[in-house]
Amino acid sequence: MIRVVSLSPAIDVTYELAELNPGQSHRVQAVHKVPGGKGVNVARILQASGQQVKLVLPLGGESGAWIASELAATGITLQETPIAAETRTCVTMVGLETTVVNEPAAVLKPEEFDEFLNQLFEQAEVTIFNGSVPNSVSENQLQRLFATLRDSSRVLVVDTSGPALLLASAQAPDLIKPNREEALSATGETNLQAAVEGLLKLGARRVLASDGVRGALLTTTAGSLRTKLPEVAGNPTGAGDAMVAIAARQLLIGASDRELLAQAVAAGSLAAAELVAGVIDFQRLEALAATAEITG
Repeated sequence: MIRVVSLSPAIDVTYELAELNPGQSHRVQAVHKVPGGKGVNVARILQASGQQVKLVLPLGGESGAWIASELAATGITLQETPIAAETRTCVTMVGLETTVVNEPAAVLKPEEFDEFLNQLFEQAEVTIFNGSVPNSVSENQLQRLFATLRDSSRVLVVDTSGPALLLASAQAPDLIKPNREEALSATGETNLQAAVEGLLKLGARRVLASDGVRGALLTTTAGSLRTKLPEVAGNPTGAGDAMVAIAARQLLIGASDRELLAQAVAAGSLAAAELVAGVIDFQRLEALAATAEITG
C-alpha cells in the first residue's frame, strides 16, 4: 500500500467556459466537483494504476464531511484527523486559458496537528507527502513531520514548496518534485540547475524538477537527465500531481531513473489533457513514455 499524506485537502470545482474575460459575467457550460488537493489527486491516479492507497488527511466542517463521503465510494482508504476549521474550496476556470483560485489551507490547532502526526508512525512501503502547508504549522512542527515520515517510510517522496521544501530535503527523501518556480524560490537561486544541486546538497537523493514547456529534469549526485514531450492543451493543474504519482510507483517497482523520468513526464502530459485533475489515460501512458527522448 502507498500512503499519501497531505495537510491541504480541498473541494476542487472546475468550471468549463467558452472563454474567460476578467470583469465580465460568464455562463458556465459545465461544472465538475470532486475531492481534491494535491494529495487526493495523487491518490486517485495511484488507485487507477492498480495500487492500494491510504490517504491521511485533516478534514473539517461540511466540506470535509463531503470529501470523506465521496472518498468512501472510491475504495481509497481514508485516515482522517477531524479539525475545527472548514476544509477549503479551490476553483479552476477552463476557457481558452486556465485560471486557478486556491483558498488557503485550513488552520490546524496544535492539538490537531499532534493528533495528525500520531497517525504517521505506522511503517509504510512508500509515503508521498504533497501539497501546501497551512500557515498555522510551524517550522518545528514541519521538522517533526518530515522526520516521522522519513523514519516510517522505506521510500519517501515529497512535493511541496517554500521553506517546507528545504526542511523536507534535509530528511534525505528519495525524491522531491518542485517545479522551476518552486525550486528557484526555495533556494534563492536564479538558475534551475544550481537550485537542484542545492537541494541535493541538503540531502535529497533525487530531484525531479518540472520545467513547463522545457520538459523536466531528473538529477542525482551521479548526474542529470532531461526530457520533454509535445505541449498539450487543456488543464495543467494536475500535471505535477500525475508526475509525482507515477514517479512514486516507479520507485516502488525499482525502475531505472530513465524509466522513471519518461513515465513521469508522459503522465504529466496526459494529465494536462484532462479537464479535471487526478485523472490520466493509462491506456496511452506506455506508448507516450516510449516517445520521450532523454538526454544526459
